[in-house]
Amino acid sequence: MSNLQIISLRLAIAYRSCVYEQRIFMGCLLTHLGRFLHWLWILAYRLCCRTVCVIYDGRRQLHQRSVTSLSPHVSMPLHILLPVHVTIMSLLTLIVSTGSQARSHQLRTSS
Repeated sequence: MSNLQIISLRLAIAYRSCVYEQRIFMGCLLTHLGRFLHWLWILAYRLCCRTVCVIYDGRRQLHQRSVTSLSPHVSMPLHILLPVHVTIMSLLTLIVSTGSQARSHQLRTSS
């Protein structure tokens, strides 16, 4: 083998290991970012939303309604908030699972 072939072989090996490490890093980053956003969304959802009693026609009826505690004038009905909550939770779960799968797939193929 000539020196040029040895150098090109070493560069190919270095490039492959760099791509391998980058994919593992991206998988870890996606997993941790997804988990952090998941935790943050749960925290915000619990802090800002609560069940209130609504008074209709002078009698008190308990209605499930979400009210933002930061601004009492802005309220979102529960039938709108729950699908939004479920959609965001599903997307965050998908991010975490995608990152975990990418990382484990890269580790499996490298062994």
